[in-house]
Amino acid sequence: MEALAGEAQKLPNWQPEALVQVQQAQQQLQQQLGQVQQQLGQLQQQVEAADHNSFSRLWNFHINIDQEVMWLRNSSGQAPQQAPLLLSDVREAAEDTLDTLLAHYGLYSQGTVSQRRRRLLVHLGIFT
Repeated sequence: MEALAGEAQKLPNWQPEALVQVQQAQQQLQQQLGQVQQQLGQLQQQVEAADHNSFSRLWNFHINIDQEVMWLRNSSGQAPQQAPLLLSDVREAAEDTLDTLLAHYGLYSQGTVSQRRRRLLVHLGIFT
């Protein structure tokens, strides 16, 4: 686009208004390109989080009670802070820990402690 604007300046018959229009079109295209690049970056982050979550669920499906849980990322791409490490720790987690983890993932936090724990485990890919 810059090349076109440069060539347009060399032409003696071009009116200044036409040159202004070309420059405005160039600026609009640059803005649109910036927006597309930003959206592409966001999409890449979402794909990376989905890939991580898929792998984590696959890993978690096969872990034993004394193995580490692989925590999923939430919709913002963040893993929970200070989450229990072992599956046994998750199974024995206090009510407030469960509520914090459910909230982190945007999951429904009503019901008994047993129901909430089960909801979290299923979300993580743990069905045992």
